[in-house]
Formats: sequence, structure tokens, C-alpha cells
Amino acid sequence: MDEAVDSATVEQLREVMEDEFHDLLQTYLDTAPVELDHITNALRVLDAEALAQSAHTLKGSSANLGANRLSSLCRDLEVLGKANQLDDETVRLVDLLVKEYEQVQALLRQYLA
Repeated sequence: MDEAVDSATVEQLREVMEDEFHDLLQTYLDTAPVELDHITNALRVLDAEALAQSAHTLKGSSANLGANRLSSLCRDLEVLGKANQLDDETVRLVDLLVKEYEQVQALLRQYLA
């Protein structure tokens, strides 16, 4: 899967959600950056529990929209947070998460256009 967002999942959501589809995407695009900020801040202040919680939240909403790589990164960060493992690997994964979200955001904005 090369795309940051699985188009089949998004198309299925569009069919099922109909008029609420755009609201769903906009809500994700409004809330995901907040969770990303929580994750990066939690890492900065070494709050493993907060990192795990925000990663968990973002994991679910991302998976629902077909952002599977983003969801997988969140899962890995959630595991590291629960293990209180805030090290270079966690920093690397957060950096990847931010970059992946940029791709997800760009693709989802195309569906709103």
C-alpha cells in the first residue's frame, strides 16, 4: 500500500456517510493536529502516559479513515508510551508520525475540494 490513505476505505465512507462525509473528514483534520501536538508535547516533557493516550486516540481515528501507516505508527508509540520508553526510537517515530500526517492531511483535503 503506497498511499498514505487507503482510497477504498475513503470511498466506502463517502458512500455510507453521504452528507456527513465532509464533516467527518473536517473533524479529523481539525482534531488530528491537536493530538499530534499532545504527542510531541508529551515527548518533550517526558510524559509517557499522555503520549500513549494521545497516540491511542489518533490511532483509532486514523484507522477509521484508512490512514493505516499513520495508525500503525500511533500503535507503536502507544506501546512505547505504555512501556515508559521515551528514547531515541520514540523521537524517531514521532518524527515519522508528523511527516506521515502531512501526507494524510494533503490527501484528505483533496476529498474536501
